[in-house]
Amino acid sequence: MKIDGDSSVLPTWMGSLYSLLLITLVLAQASVKVDNFLAKKDARILTPTKNSFFNDDYVFGIKAGFNVAVAFTSYGGGLEPELDPSIGELVLEA
Repeated sequence: MKIDGDSSVLPTWMGSLYSLLLITLVLAQASVKVDNFLAKKDARILTPTKNSFFNDDYVFGIKAGFNVAVAFTSYGGGLEPELDPSIGELVLEA
């Protein structure tokens, strides 16, 4: 009994090349994972080069280029706001 019915397999050099490439990539990724596991090291995460660069009095505001975008959305069809006003309000200054 064949799973694919009566279809025949036609091996080509391109299919063999892609198969070898895929096996190579999977083995390379597995070797990185095994190395991380055996050395008990984590993946590199961005860390500061100098800790405590800014003191407690430094304010990183809009004049220094700090911008934040915020949006509250809901999927209700009503016109009344669905957010609880007790959580505060969003004030936009230009």
